[in-house]
Amino acid sequence: MEPILKYVDLLCKTFGPESDQLHGYPGHPEIELALLRLHERTGDNEHLALARYFVTVRGSKGQEGLNYFDWESIKRGDDPAKRPAFYPEARCLWYHQAHAPIAEQPSIEGHSVRAMYLLTAAADLVRVDPQFKGTKLEQAIFRLWQNMTERKMYVTGGIGAIKQWEGFGQDYYLPQGSDEGGCYAETCASIGVMMLAQRLLEIDLDAKFADIMELCLYNTVLTSMSHDGKGFTYDNQLASCDADLSRRCDWFTVACCPPNISRLLGQIGGYAWSYSTSADTRSASVAAHLYIPGKLSFSVGQEKVQVSQRTEYPWKADIEFELESGAVQLDLKLRIPGWASSHDLTPACPEATVQKGYLSLPAAWLAANKSFRLSLPLKSRWLAQHPFTNQHTLARARGPVVYCVEDVDNSWVDDHFKSVYLDYEGTWDEREVADESTGDKYIALTLQNGARRLNTTRINSAPLIDAKELQSSLESSNAIAKLNFVPYYFRANRGGKGHMRVGLKR
Repeated sequence: MEPILKYVDLLCKTFGPESDQLHGYPGHPEIELALLRLHERTGDNEHLALARYFVTVRGSKGQEGLNYFDWESIKRGDDPAKRPAFYPEARCLWYHQAHAPIAEQPSIEGHSVRAMYLLTAAADLVRVDPQFKGTKLEQAIFRLWQNMTERKMYVTGGIGAIKQWEGFGQDYYLPQGSDEGGCYAETCASIGVMMLAQRLLEIDLDAKFADIMELCLYNTVLTSMSHDGKGFTYDNQLASCDADLSRRCDWFTVACCPPNISRLLGQIGGYAWSYSTSADTRSASVAAHLYIPGKLSFSVGQEKVQVSQRTEYPWKADIEFELESGAVQLDLKLRIPGWASSHDLTPACPEATVQKGYLSLPAAWLAANKSFRLSLPLKSRWLAQHPFTNQHTLARARGPVVYCVEDVDNSWVDDHFKSVYLDYEGTWDEREVADESTGDKYIALTLQNGARRLNTTRINSAPLIDAKELQSSLESSNAIAKLNFVPYYFRANRGGKGHMRVGLKR
C-alpha cells in the first residue's frame, strides 16, 4: 500500500480548506469512495477529512470567489463560449453536479454515473461520520434519490435519458429509444444505483431501497453482459430502431462497463445481506436484501454464525433458509418486495412483524426454527408509465424481472413493434424454457389474443389523423394470436434482426 498512501498524502497536501491549498474537487467523483474505504482500512483521519472536503465543498465558490471548474477554465485560457463535446452548453456545471453544494441541489442532474458515485460517497460519509447524521447533506441524499426513482428512472432500473451527456433529462422525460427522443440507461449508472441503494440500507433499513437494487440487478445490469460473457452493452435502451438495433459489442473504446459488472458480480454477497454484531451481548442481526443462493458466514466472538439461502428465485417462489448460530442471539429480517401482494412463512411465526418492508423474525423463534421457508407470489403483471411521461405504454413483469418482445420469438415484426397495441382481454401463458442456443433457463410469457397490429399504410397523416379514423383502423386491425415475451436481460443473445421493445402501446 505504500505507493498509494504516498499518492493520497500528496492529495491531502494539495487540496483542502487552507490558504495554501486548492479549494477544488475531481471532475468525475470516484476518489471520494476510495478515500472512505481507505480510511476504514487505515483509520487515518486525513483520508476521512479529504473525502469530507471533496463531498462538501463541491459546487461552492471557494476558489478565489469562483467555482473551482470556472477557475480552472480561466487558468487554462479556455474560450468561455466554447462548449466541450459532451456538455449540453458552455460552462455546464450541472453536468458535474457542481452547480450547487449537494445539500442545496433540489433535483438529480447531469452525468448519471458521476451523480451515483458522488451520492454513494456522500451516503458513505453520513454512515461513517456522526457529524452528518440528520444534516442537510443526509436529507439531500434521500431527496435526490426520490427525484431519481420517481421521475427519472426507467421501468428496468435504468437511468439517464440523454445520450449526449450520458445523463438525466427533465422530470418524466423517459423515451424508450433513439428515434423516440432518447434513452441511454448506461450499465455503470445502474451499477451506481445499486451501490447507492446498498449504502442507504445501512442508514435506513427500508425495503424500497432494496427493491430498486433488485430491479437494477435483474434487468439493466444483467442485460449488459451476454449469456456467454463475451458480448456487452454500454447503453441499455428499452426499444430498438433502425439506427440503434438491439445488439452487443465485443468491447468498447471506453471500457468501463464490462469490468464494472464483473466487479459487481464478484461482490454480490455484499449486496445480498447486511449484518451487525455485538460481542458484549453475543447477539447479531442479519437483513436479507436479495434472494440468491448462497451463504453468509461471520463470527461473534468465538461463535460462528451462518445463514444459508437455497432458491431458484426469481423463477420459483420459495426461498429455503438454514441457520447455524450456536449460542448467539440471532434475529433475521427478510425483505418483502413491494410488488409482492402477499407472503407466506413456513412454519408460521406469530411474533413476526413487518417493518419498512422487512419481515422481522425474533431470536427466540429462530432458536427453535433453524430451517424455514419464505414464499413470494410470482405472478406476471402489467406495469404502466407515469401519466406525465406521455408514453401511454405498458410493460410486463414477473417478480423483479421485466420482459420485452424480440423478433426472434415474433418473426413477423418489421417495425420494432411500433405498430403493436395491447388490450387487457388476452390470456397469459407461462412456460419454463431451456433455450437451445444458450442453455439458459427462464420463464417465458405469451399473450394470447391480447394485441393488435395497426396497419399504418391505411392511415392518412397529413399532418394529423382523424381520431375516429385511427380508432376504426385499430379496431379493424389484425389480432396477434400469440405475442411472445422473454426477460429483458436475455435480449440480444440469439441473433435475429435486432428488433426489441419493452413498453408497448395501449
